[in-house]
Amino acid sequence: MPNPRASQELKKLRGTDCVDRLTTPAAGDRLTEPPAAPNTLSRGAKQEWQALASVLVELGTIYRGDLRAFEQLTETLATQNALQAVIETEGVLLKTGTGSFKTNPAMRSLETARNQAARLFTEFGLTPKARNYASPVPKSSDYNPYEHLDDDEIGFQSNPRPIPR
Repeated sequence: MPNPRASQELKKLRGTDCVDRLTTPAAGDRLTEPPAAPNTLSRGAKQEWQALASVLVELGTIYRGDLRAFEQLTETLATQNALQAVIETEGVLLKTGTGSFKTNPAMRSLETARNQAARLFTEFGLTPKARNYASPVPKSSDYNPYEHLDDDEIGFQSNPRPIPR
């Protein structure tokens, strides 16, 4: 089993961070408050928006530039719910004119919507595996672990021996 991926903060502490391996910053600022649902969303998508927006803000995985993709996720989930309702009403199998049965075409659409939603869940860090790769929100704290390293302390030497050239 492979080792879990180390966070960027841990790599900096270890001294193993590489500039060429840094992840590119996300588009825009990280959102700290759940955004209001756009008026262009369907009723079902607005419900999904309300349910997920606060979770994404809490996880720290949504940025201002991600809102359009988040709209797509909520619409996909609303479509999935609507298709599920159609299948529950009509059934998984439909009777044809000849008396045989065929699979409800809504089943294929439901499968497509579920696959699309699963990919978008991963992009937003909403799956257990994806959360391992999402960078955590920095904790706002006044604690400074390097505070004890002060130049004015007795016995502190900034450079105890000369650097050879």
